[in-house]
This record gives sequence, structure tokens and C-alpha cells, in this order.
Amino acid sequence: MGHEGAFSVVIATHNEGEWLGQTVEAVLSTSDVPRLEVIVVADGCTDGSTEFLRTHARPGVRLVTLPDSIGAPRARNAGAAVASGDYLVFVDSHVKPEHPVWLRELADQLRVPGVGAATLNVSSLGKSHRNCFVYTVKTPFLGPAWVDPVGDDDWMSVPVIPGTCFATTRKVFSATGGFDEGLRKWGREDFEYSLRLWRLGYDLSMSRRYSIAHKFKFNVLGQADRSFVVEWSQLVYNTLRTVVTLFPDDWVRVAVEYVRPKLPSEVAAALDDLSSDEGFEQRKRVLDQAFVRSFDDYVAHFGRLLPLARFAPGTADSSHES
Repeated sequence: MGHEGAFSVVIATHNEGEWLGQTVEAVLSTSDVPRLEVIVVADGCTDGSTEFLRTHARPGVRLVTLPDSIGAPRARNAGAAVASGDYLVFVDSHVKPEHPVWLRELADQLRVPGVGAATLNVSSLGKSHRNCFVYTVKTPFLGPAWVDPVGDDDWMSVPVIPGTCFATTRKVFSATGGFDEGLRKWGREDFEYSLRLWRLGYDLSMSRRYSIAHKFKFNVLGQADRSFVVEWSQLVYNTLRTVVTLFPDDWVRVAVEYVRPKLPSEVAAALDDLSSDEGFEQRKRVLDQAFVRSFDDYVAHFGRLLPLARFAPGTADSSHES
């Protein structure tokens, strides 16, 4: 298909070391669109990883420096705020696109009526044979999972667009408010925005034809890389903020009871913060009025692509952690 419009690739980064330079170079060298800008948002970087952009400026690359780390959702929004492209493509700072048409493939999906966000097949960097396929929700704590695709179509409807490669249009991004800036630092922003888009009436699309390689910070057992520290208090807050915003009350109870046995104080603190936050309550009311699809519709629509479905209220799995 033809492509009218420019692409803005937004890379929010925090102390990624040499990976940032490799990602920027990969995006620039593996993109065959005529109008492309790369926006690097240095989210409070202290490791010198963005210095190459100061000393060796690259045409079409813009550096936005944030003095303090504000976290992935707000950093991505900051990049989008200065972007000029019609298509906004958010990628992690440790990825490598694997085919020159990757941006065109994203745009083609976004040109389908009703599609609000798109992605590509994700492979493990350095292990291209390990394709992860469909990104989805595994547990009531919004634990991530990768499942095999359904059917043989090149493009398919998916339950979540991963932050690894999250593409949308400027029009949709503006209309839906971008990433939730009430989320703290890191975690669940792709789940929150994906499900919010779906409930607002937008479809989510993934191409099975082309891949983007991603350096995973978790191993096959789900254990974090030693250099990657998870703050459980912020992750619990982000999870419950997402759940309370987008799940019905019976599903919220399932989620709370799922995580409370392991992290009781973090759950209590998060629920207290949410209940006393008037801005959050107002945002929730506005969204409730805007939603055109229910969460139960979401669960029913994605079926076996959504392992979360087995925790539905009233089932055996909903009553205990597993």
C-alpha cells in the first residue's frame, strides 16, 4: 500500500548503556520510509548512554533530555508531544527491527478501519527462531504471557499490544489521551492502554509476517535480569490502578485477592492511594461513560488467547492464587 504521512519512532530510555545506540542505528538502517524521525527521550539517564547523540548528531534524530526519571508512560508521552509524524511508533531501547518494511507493515494495519494500535511478531534478540507470537494477560495481577497465534491470517486481532513495539496514529493517540500518566515509573502501561483502547471501541492488530527482535530482561522462568530491579510497590499500584479502571467490580475483587496474600502491605497502600485520589476517580468516571465495550466482552472475544479468562469470578481459579 502507499503511505502518505511521516513516521515518528519514540524511544524512551533509562540507562540502557550500549543498547540505546544499537537500537537507534537499527531503526535508522532498517526503515525504508521516506519521512522518518527518531525521538530519543532520555528519562533521567545517568550512565552516559545518550552522549553519542550529543557528540555525533544524526540527521533525523532528536534528543529530549529529562533531568529526572519520570517513568515510561510519561516519557513516552513527552516524546509524542514533540513528534511531528502521522504515525507514532513506540519501541523499547533494546530492540532491532528485522525487515526494512517494518514501519510500512505497522501503518498498513493502522489503515484498516477500526484498528487503533498495531504491532509485529516479537522475537528474542539473538535467538530469532524463538518467536514469542501473541502478547497477552496471564493472571489477575496482569502477569504477561506469550501464546501461539490462532488461524493462518497474516494479521490477527490480539488482546494486548506490547510496549516493545506499540504503534498508533497521532489522531488516535490524541483522542484517547496517550499513556496513563498516573502510572508510576514502569509496569503495565501497555496493558492499560491496550485494554483501554479496546473498551473504547478500537481493535488491536498484530502482523505475523515481520518481526522485531527484543532483548528480554526476564529469563524463561520469569526471573528479572540482575540489572533490572522491579519495585513491587509501584508494580502493585500500577496493576491495581489498571484493574480498578478497566475491570468490573467482581473482577477487581478477584485481582485483589490474587495478589494480597503475597504483598498485603503493598496492596493496602495502593488501594488507599487510589481511593483518596480525586483525579483518579474523575478519570474513571469519564472513561466509564466513554467505554463502548465491556470487559466481559473482551474476555469472551479473545478466548484461548487470554489465559486470564480461567480466573473468571465464580470459577475455582478465581478463589485462590496459582
